Amino acid sequence: MSIQGVNNSYLNELPGAGPPEMPSQELDEQDFLNLLMTQLQNQDPLSPMEGTQMMEQISALNQVEQLQAANANLESLILGMASLNNASSVNLIDRSVMVAGDEFQAESSSVDLGYMLEGEADTVTVEIFDEAGDYVDEIQLGAADGGLNQFTWNGAEAGQNYSFKVTASLDGEDVSTQTAIVGQVTGLDFTGGVVQLVLGDLTIGLDQVLAVLPTEGESQSELLAQLLDGEAAIPAAGPPEETG
Repeated sequence: MSIQGVNNSYLNELPGAGPPEMPSQELDEQDFLNLLMTQLQNQDPLSPMEGTQMMEQISALNQVEQLQAANANLESLILGMASLNNASSVNLIDRSVMVAGDEFQAESSSVDLGYMLEGEADTVTVEIFDEAGDYVDEIQLGAADGGLNQFTWNGAEAGQNYSFKVTASLDGEDVSTQTAIVGQVTGLDFTGGVVQLVLGDLTIGLDQVLAVLPTEGESQSELLAQLLDGEAAIPAAGPPEETG
């Protein structure tokens, strides 16, 4: 008498049949406790675990518990900070910000620009170039304090792309500079889980923002209160210098 073999079709008809579940590769608190109890139950009666070894095992268990609690608290903190960051970013819509950069497109003949100085300077020079890199204009701004500074260039042609370079010195010694452009926040981009500011065709991260500029008639304290409910915020640059 022949015996018919059992093929996969019969197995697939059995309830609950399917690929075996892979065991978890992580040990939780209960797994650690089970291992400790198994070790105690199967220890050599002639050479039992010493008290110091027991305390080391219990101490290790406590450390596992503390790490699990710390990880849970850290995840909650990260989520909370992300939510606060996103909510604060909403207040930047329609505001002007200063961001690191040296290229810009002129919307009118007057363009607000900025720069950061490592220290005080007695001479600050700005050179403007067109899209092809050709020289367009030079501005002598004179002396300036260290930190963020803002000025307005009035020689632009609307719709044209430009770049600029800032050099500074004090008593003949070069002072380190960083150029900055000014733009209006027109929206927010939350893709990727990290909020980014939309400035026209430009999308930048919050870490690129050098300053949030107050509106006309708005004090620095009012700006800080609006952005972060009185908490410290990104420093705002002073009123722009008028240049021709």
